[in-house]
Amino acid sequence: MQINEDQDRHQSSLEGVLDLSIPLSLTPQQHESARNLVIRLVRHYGPEKTVRNGYRPAALIQATLEHVTSPDTFMTFFLSYIYEYLCSDEGHTVNSDITHALVFFEGFSSWEPEQINKLYESLEKFAEYIVANFLLPLRASSVKTPQPTPTSLSSLQSSTPTGTRQLISDLRQNYLIRDRHRCVVSRKFDRSDLKKNALRILDMFDPGIIHLIDGPKIDSPMNALTLTLDYHRLFGEFQIYFERTGTPHQYRIDSTEHSLFLRDPLFPVTRSLTLSPHRTIDPPSPRLLDVHRAIALIMKLSGAGEYIERVLRDMEELDVREDGSTNLGYLAGLRLGGWLDTLSVD
Repeated sequence: MQINEDQDRHQSSLEGVLDLSIPLSLTPQQHESARNLVIRLVRHYGPEKTVRNGYRPAALIQATLEHVTSPDTFMTFFLSYIYEYLCSDEGHTVNSDITHALVFFEGFSSWEPEQINKLYESLEKFAEYIVANFLLPLRASSVKTPQPTPTSLSSLQSSTPTGTRQLISDLRQNYLIRDRHRCVVSRKFDRSDLKKNALRILDMFDPGIIHLIDGPKIDSPMNALTLTLDYHRLFGEFQIYFERTGTPHQYRIDSTEHSLFLRDPLFPVTRSLTLSPHRTIDPPSPRLLDVHRAIALIMKLSGAGEYIERVLRDMEELDVREDGSTNLGYLAGLRLGGWLDTLSVD
C-alpha cells in the first residue's frame, strides 16, 4: 500500500485547518445532522461492500463512529475529508465548521451516477487513510524485535552526557526542518510523520490520552500487563480485548474470533486485576484498555485486521528493503517510539 502524492497533499490541506488533538464540539443540531448524514452515507455505499484489499470501508467508518469517545471530532474529520476530496478543484474552503459539508451532501442520493462513484471513491480513500496512517502502523509496531529492557535503556541513555544528547537533538531538528522531513534521495517523509498521524487519530478515541503513551508515563505500571506468551501475541494482534464490567478493576476478557473451532474456549472470562499492597503501584489504565478494545473491534468488524495481517506476512516473506523500493518498504522501519502495544505487555 502506498499513499500517493495527491493524497499527501489532500492530507496536508486538512491538517492545516483541522487540529484533531483538540476535541471539537458540534451544536446538538449539527451533531444530529452529521450523525444522520454519516449513517446515510454508510448505508448508501453498503456496509458489506469490500474493496480490493478485502476490508469494508463503510463498516470501518461506522465502527469507528460507534467506538470513539469524541464522535464530533471524528464526524468533522470524516465529512471534511470527503468534502475536500470532492470539491478541492472548485476552490471550496475546508475548516472545522462543517456547515458547508452538511449542505453539500444534503441531497447526495439524487446525484448523477458519476458523482456517486466519486463519492464512493472518497469514502474508500478515507478508509484507506485510517488503515494506512493508524491501524497498520499501530499493528506493525507491535511486531516485537529484540530491544533493551527499560532498565538497560535507562542505563544507555544515562551514559550519554546531557549536553551531547541536546546537541544531537538540536542538530536533528535543524536538518529535518531544512530538508522538510523528507529523504533527500527518495523524497519520502521521515517515519515520525506516521507516528504523528497515528497519534492525531488516536486522540479521537479518548481526547488527552496521548500523554499516557507518548511521554514519561509510557514506562509506568499503568501502561503494562502481565500475560503469557500466547496471550501477549493475541493482545498485540488486537485479537483479544478487555471490557469493563462496572466493578472497579474487573474486566470481561473476550476474543474477536467468532468461529467455535478457532476460538479459545476460555473466552469470554471475567477477571479482577490484582492491586499492589497499600496500592502503591498503579493498576493498568482503564482508558488505555478501552482504546485497545475499540481498535480491536474496529479491525474485526471492518475486516481491516485480516488485511493488515496479510500485509505483515508479506513483509516477512518478501525481501523488503529500507529504501522503499518495494511496495511495503515503508513498513520495515515502523516502530512508533515504543508507545504501542497501546498497553505494553510483558
